[in-house]
Amino acid sequence: MYSEINAARAYVWQAARMIDNRDKMPVDLKMPGSASLFAHEIACHVTRDAMEIFGGSGVMRELPIEMYLRNAYNMLHSDGGIIMKKLKVMRQLNLEADADINLD
Repeated sequence: MYSEINAARAYVWQAARMIDNRDKMPVDLKMPGSASLFAHEIACHVTRDAMEIFGGSGVMRELPIEMYLRNAYNMLHSDGGIIMKKLKVMRQLNLEADADINLD
């Protein structure tokens, strides 16, 4: 779980660094969307694993694990939902593929 959280954090930071330095380096337009999608999916996966570690007591409202899981799944459906995030990334991939075909 620790490595998944750090991988998602590094991916989001890399996307943010790319956006912040867009005047110095070219921006990969699919990176922010894919970083957001990856971070949201990892948040759901990690909190689900934490819930399994806590067992039945993880479902009770006295522990914060239940709230973390609920918030992770709510985050997953924000910004138009996970399907919209996937569609945005796929649209960028299609645009790049079309540009590569037109160059040949």
